[in-house]
Amino acid sequence: MLVATVKGQGQDPDDHCWTTDGELVRLFDCTEPDCDYTAFVGIESHEATSTAMVVERRDLDPYVLSLVFRQDWENSATSARRDEQQMRLEIEAEIADLAEGMQRLEPGAIVERAGRESHGFRVRQVMV
Repeated sequence: MLVATVKGQGQDPDDHCWTTDGELVRLFDCTEPDCDYTAFVGIESHEATSTAMVVERRDLDPYVLSLVFRQDWENSATSARRDEQQMRLEIEAEIADLAEGMQRLEPGAIVERAGRESHGFRVRQVMV
């Protein structure tokens, strides 16, 4: 899983971290007109960060993670614009993107997501 981190912040001029260090994050793609911004967003704070750390969370299998993401969406303004099926499909796609992106990463790796990337994230550094 990915959690917000301040580690690695300041390496890029677009760095930002308004989340709580260590909180679970999800992918964020702004889909508003004239907006092509991406980041990670905290599940509890609903704030953005450009960096996250890979952590092992055995308690969050894909089913539990989909419930967490669904609850997050229901608590946010974005759920009002999605029907049930659309929300389910988007959550499944996000979990697949996360799984694919983290497949090659070990716990402790710092990843970044900022600017105008459409999907996924980049490895910033591998922490030892």
